[in-house]
Amino acid sequence: MKKFTQLFEGSMNGPYNKKTVEDFIKTHDEIDVITKIGQRLFIPAYMHNNGKLEGADDRTLTALLLDGTKVKVYYSDIKKITW
Repeated sequence: MKKFTQLFEGSMNGPYNKKTVEDFIKTHDEIDVITKIGQRLFIPAYMHNNGKLEGADDRTLTALLLDGTKVKVYYSDIKKITW
């Protein structure tokens, strides 16, 4: 059973790669990606098919800025993933 404080936790810390991010998004459907420079990006449900990310490769993934612009992000530049 989870502790009370764990019920509200909504983040995953690295290291990140294609497999870890796809496993995470398969479970949580939509995620926020926070980069090391503090930029917040979003991966909505329509950008993956059962966890398989659209536009991802072994070094980068595709996410959205707040204005809807698609950007590539290196896994090494990700600081945290939240839901």
